[in-house]
Amino acid sequence: MLFEFLKGIFPYLLCVPLGYWLSRKEYLPKAWVTVPMLFVLMPVLIVNHVLKAEAESLKILPLMGFLLALGMLLPAHFFHRFRAPEAERGLIQSSFSFYNVAFFGIPTVLALFGPDSVTLLICIYIGTACTGTSSASTRSLKARTPCAKPYFESSKSLLCMPFS
Repeated sequence: MLFEFLKGIFPYLLCVPLGYWLSRKEYLPKAWVTVPMLFVLMPVLIVNHVLKAEAESLKILPLMGFLLALGMLLPAHFFHRFRAPEAERGLIQSSFSFYNVAFFGIPTVLALFGPDSVTLLICIYIGTACTGTSSASTRSLKARTPCAKPYFESSKSLLCMPFS
């Protein structure tokens, strides 16, 4: 089992040092790889797997991922309040709410459970991505909104964004 897992995940792990080496030698600009991956390939992957998912998976798994990531904001708040230096508090909170479900999870799940399991992981990824994005947006709006009730105002601004 361990050998099969390592054989399945090795090509993905090989990309990390290869990408690092290419960027250090400046043979390939980072934007040539990251921009198409983030703005073309990841959305295509997500839409493709969402279309394959069963309705029950789309109802439960994103909500479960969202609530799990939301629950992780409580320890993040405690940790950043009492342990993190002032300059790194936003970074600490973001690290608790953003997960590498897609970038590290997809190759791992693919190697362990096969291609059918990736669809379930993408459904969970949707929920965790919503939590991380809304958490980051709220912190960003809070930093730019000088008011007595920053959470209320930033949440209201966040909810009104699609309609403005």
